[in-house]
Amino acid sequence: MSEHNTVMQNFIKALQYYKEENWLLPVLNSLCIDLRILAGQVDAYSSPSDSSAHKTNSTIKPREALEKAADVMMTCFRICSSDNRSSEYETKRWGMLPIVNQLFKLYFRTNRLHLMKPLIRAIDSSPLKDKFDLSQQITYRYYVGRKAMFDSEYALANENLTFAFVRCHKACTRNKRMILIYLVPLRIFLGYLPTKTALEKYDLLQLWEVSQAVRHGDAKKLSEAIETHQEFFIKNGIYLILERLRIVTYRNLFKKVYLLEKQPVVPLQDLLAALRLVDREDTTLEEANCILANLIHQGKIKGYISHSHQKVHGYHFRKHKDKKYFGVYEYHRPTLVLNDLDLVEHVLVKDFSSFANHPRWVIDESSYLNQMTLNLRGNLWRATRHVEYQFLEHFPKLAAWSGMSLFSKKIDKTMRETSRALLSGCGATSEFRSLIEGIKSDGVLRMKGKDFDINGNEEADHVFESMRIHSVKPFLFREATRDYTFPGTDLKIKTGEKVVIPAISFQMDPQHYPEPEKFKPERWSEDARPKSKFTWLPFGEGPRQCLGMRFSIMEMKLVLGKLLTEFEMTISPRTAMPAGHVTLGIVGRLDRPVYDQGVPKHNTKGLFQERECGLEVNKFFRRRSSHDTLGLFDESWAVLDE
Repeated sequence: MSEHNTVMQNFIKALQYYKEENWLLPVLNSLCIDLRILAGQVDAYSSPSDSSAHKTNSTIKPREALEKAADVMMTCFRICSSDNRSSEYETKRWGMLPIVNQLFKLYFRTNRLHLMKPLIRAIDSSPLKDKFDLSQQITYRYYVGRKAMFDSEYALANENLTFAFVRCHKACTRNKRMILIYLVPLRIFLGYLPTKTALEKYDLLQLWEVSQAVRHGDAKKLSEAIETHQEFFIKNGIYLILERLRIVTYRNLFKKVYLLEKQPVVPLQDLLAALRLVDREDTTLEEANCILANLIHQGKIKGYISHSHQKVHGYHFRKHKDKKYFGVYEYHRPTLVLNDLDLVEHVLVKDFSSFANHPRWVIDESSYLNQMTLNLRGNLWRATRHVEYQFLEHFPKLAAWSGMSLFSKKIDKTMRETSRALLSGCGATSEFRSLIEGIKSDGVLRMKGKDFDINGNEEADHVFESMRIHSVKPFLFREATRDYTFPGTDLKIKTGEKVVIPAISFQMDPQHYPEPEKFKPERWSEDARPKSKFTWLPFGEGPRQCLGMRFSIMEMKLVLGKLLTEFEMTISPRTAMPAGHVTLGIVGRLDRPVYDQGVPKHNTKGLFQERECGLEVNKFFRRRSSHDTLGLFDESWAVLDE
């Protein structure tokens, strides 16, 4: 071992001597691999479990050889990463990723995963990140995914392990099996079950019993399956995540009870009886409460526990979709939810004076957020709205009178129509999804016509349909300014009580939009579009409708048309599908960026290159097995309210 360290030290001096040349990198890579293998053999020889180590009275401590090898490799990594003067072709930074992969293997063996963080930051910030050899990228993603699993960052782990599995060559069965050992339990935790055929192909039937126990909500069978193959699971480091599948198993068990009850309120005693049937017979009510609280906290069940009545109340909009309205509690505050479009029209338009205010989102009266139009109330909102409207309406005239040349004459008419919405028109475009929605089975989005018409209906149809599926505002909120009785009903609401309008429920209702989950821009043609304007509410409706609606739609049409005129758009390989959706908060968004790339159509002047343009476009994929790029998982489940 000492002789090899001497060789490495001399080689490092040579590497530093040739400052602007990188021809030694292949040799460096081979030396690092040999150093890691040799250090592993020395560590195995000096291990306390090895009786021969005691016979020879070895002075090398366990893991000492591995740690010294990691220190030597770290020196080589610093030399490569600090080479910023050479050109991209001659830089030593090409040697960063191979060294990092060898360091990752050592850190996993010595259980020093915290040392991986600075290396991950260095690689992710490197301009060569996507240019390294694919084999090195796959190894890197594999270890980053395993570390993310250890840190409970399951979305990141899924992204990296999926990349590693999909890009790994089909002939490398052993490597694919290594990836699946971690990917399959992770996907089960995220809601996907593997097929038995796929597990047989990669000799992973140990996970089949686990997946079936999770599917049926049988905690007892899950314990038996983990205990039967305990040695295999511990050896591969997946024992802990399999134990975490117990909470998912409880979730599926409670879902069965929920479906049998056929009502959104389930007595705790029924859940306790189910737990005693499939888990432990001595399970107590306090333990059942604890399990439920964890499920609700993790988002596995959407609802709350009523301790006074010993019941679980589930939030289930579809359960009440045939009712005109229903009530829920936000903590101690009663809230009315409207499902009837006529009642929605009364709240937003006809009887607007009784629901003119938004609920208070900011409690601190001194906060600057209280001055936003969204949070203004009463006469102050009316005065501010009037000033903003007048300013934007007459802004082009003011510019012409003062001699400012803001727009060309050709587009002045268009801008005059949209400039009055300028101050408020950026919120929706930050969630611009129309571009990515048009990419269908061929994976390419092209412009159908040769010319782009900013007033064309085709571009508007794409925008409207995309915003219907991916609404920025899933819900609209109003607060009663006076006691009010809804027309045609005996429903009364008191001053200060809150009204919720589930806009996304209307926009995804098959009664209004057949096959609502499919992207169909043609449904916005004159003959096919819905009759009621209250079934499409991304910008709200009525006097408190977003001032920036016209500007936002015009801006999205302009960007969409311009991109499709110049490029053929495809989804970038950097995007890990399917993307999850953040359900917490009042604004709909994805839990990660979705990248697309553009291939120029007209490159006669050499102005464009075929490269990723880095445009982040949000797209929401519902959790379905048809979107599973691995082709391994045939079943999925949804949260309680889906």
